[in-house]
Amino acid sequence: MSNYPKFQIPGVIAANGEYTIPPLTPTEAGTGRLSVQEGWGQVNAVPIEQGGIPPHKDDFNGILLLISQFAVWFQQGGIMNYSALLDYEVGNEVFQNGTKYRCLQPNGPSTQAVAPGTNRAVWRNMDITVPAGAIVPFYNVTLGGTGNRNPIFWGSTQADAGWVLCDGGSDGKGGTTPNLIGKFIKGSLPKDAGTNGGAATIEIQDLAVNGTIGGTALTVAQLPAHTHTGSAVSAGNHAHTRGNMNITGAFWGENECYGANGAFSRSGAGYANKTEGNNGNQNDISFDASKTWSGQTSTNGAHTHSLAIGSTGSGQTHTHTLNANVAITGVSNEPPFYTLAYFLRLPE
Repeated sequence: MSNYPKFQIPGVIAANGEYTIPPLTPTEAGTGRLSVQEGWGQVNAVPIEQGGIPPHKDDFNGILLLISQFAVWFQQGGIMNYSALLDYEVGNEVFQNGTKYRCLQPNGPSTQAVAPGTNRAVWRNMDITVPAGAIVPFYNVTLGGTGNRNPIFWGSTQADAGWVLCDGGSDGKGGTTPNLIGKFIKGSLPKDAGTNGGAATIEIQDLAVNGTIGGTALTVAQLPAHTHTGSAVSAGNHAHTRGNMNITGAFWGENECYGANGAFSRSGAGYANKTEGNNGNQNDISFDASKTWSGQTSTNGAHTHSLAIGSTGSGQTHTHTLNANVAITGVSNEPPFYTLAYFLRLPE
């Protein structure tokens, strides 16, 4: 059979009535009144006719109000806020600044009051669901705590010792945190976690570029100035006439010119040189080649000559080789970024 309460308290008893909250000591309460330390005193057990004092109505209402308000609060699932005036045992749970904490060590006025959120060995934050070892970036976080390396989260005034800055410093557990300041996160297998590499700038000292430029056919205008040689082949014989060419001349002969014919003719009288012993008349003999010009040079008729000019080239495209050696240094290798502080979740 379940022990779940059969009835629920509908409200705080005597909330609108007359009540007196019991004080701590009988001295504060007064004779015949209810106190926390003694409750009702011996005088309340004595009959009235024997001088006893009956319990006071306001005291009953006060104690019922105190008890019922706690019952109603817990009935609604409430948890009490932390108070430095109370002693806490292991397992007690309280709220502090809206965060639920569980007591891990007895603390309070009887020993030393330790506020939740100041010592993780005494109070455990029950609202954190991030497992130990997780690294999370946070916005609007300030630093405090040991070494000024614990986060003070937005809306809080106390440093949370359950987290520590990923700056390469101590993790408080015998190791060091990853140093993520100025670094990007790169995914890896668990066995490769913690590997560092990369750089914010490109540093290439000797970049070699090799290749070819695509083939391009030259146009006529792009050809260099040049000449062609050629030769004409033989194409038969031909003849030439005299045209206006002639051969002329004269010499003299005694008396008549006998036997002058053809290109030779008598052209006039003349006198012989007396010293030659000739006293008679003399004649000039003329020569005119045109009178008897005949024949022609050997001929082979009208003809033509063909001219053959040698050709070269095949119209192929050509390429140009490309080689370059350059150094690249100081060029930014970072994409656009927004910085956030990374913190490591520590084990409880």
